Amino acid sequence: MKGLVMAAVILTLLVGLVAWNAAFVRRTAEELLDELTSLPEEPTGEQTARQVAAIRMGLEAKLPALSLTVQYPVLDRVTEALEILELQAQKGGEAYAETRSLALEYVKEIARLETPSLRNIL
Repeated sequence: MKGLVMAAVILTLLVGLVAWNAAFVRRTAEELLDELTSLPEEPTGEQTARQVAAIRMGLEAKLPALSLTVQYPVLDRVTEALEILELQAQKGGEAYAETRSLALEYVKEIARLETPSLRNIL
């Protein structure tokens, strides 16, 4: 009987940790989406570059926790897109809008991967 109770406790802890992790990753992805969509369509120079730098540093602070479950290539694409976006915000031009769109798509991919679905399970 004690073994059954211990197994139930361990299972409950595991399910709780998985649910907490999924909520953390989704919340982080939503925050990134909100921050990226709040960026201007056209860069305004240093102000936009500072905004992108703040977004990138916020993500880098959460990378240790995110990297436990989110695939490295996905995280690498997001951080690389943010680095390029920061540089393009300083320079201006059409590439900024394209990179911003790309960064948004990469962040959406993080959220999609953490949404329970048959496709993600299989």
